Amino acid sequence: RFFSYFSMSKSPINIVWFKRDLRFTDHEPLFRALEEDIPVLLIYFFEPSLINFPDSNTHEVLGLGRGNVSLKIGGAQGQVFHLHAGDVIIIPAGVGHYSVSEHTNYQMVGGYPKGHAWDLKTGLEPGDRAQILQAITAVEMPEKDPIFGEEGLLFEKWS
Repeated sequence: RFFSYFSMSKSPINIVWFKRDLRFTDHEPLFRALEEDIPVLLIYFFEPSLINFPDSNTHEVLGLGRGNVSLKIGGAQGQVFHLHAGDVIIIPAGVGHYSVSEHTNYQMVGGYPKGHAWDLKTGLEPGDRAQILQAITAVEMPEKDPIFGEEGLLFEKWS
C-alpha cells in the first residue's frame, strides 16, 4: 500500500507499507513513492501468524553478523539453537525457523543458492499445503557448501 501525507505544519512524506511482501523489485507502491522527490518511510509490521513457515523453494544459509540470538529450528516442536556473532547455520528447504529471542539486538544475514529468493509460504490458503510440499521436494541439493565450497560438510551431513 502507498500513502502520501501532506500537512500545513509538516513536510510531506510517502509511506510504503509492506504487507506480507518485502520485495524491493517489482513493487509498484514502492516505485510510485520513489518517483516523487520527497522522503519515503518504509513500514513492515511483523505478523505472528507468519512465523514458523519455511521457505518452500530454496535452502538457506544464515550468518549472525552481530549479537546473539536464539533460533527455533524445525517448527513448533523443533529445537532451540543459541547463536553468537560469527555462527553460520544452513537450513534445508521446508524447515521452519524463527527467532525466540526477546531482544532484537542482533544482525542476521541470509543467502540462497543460485540467487534464489525466499518465498514465505504460510499454507493458510486452501490447497496451498499440497503445492508447498511438492515445491519442497523439488528443491535440489546445492552444488556447493556455502562455507567450504565443493568439499564442505554440507554434503556429508545431508546425504
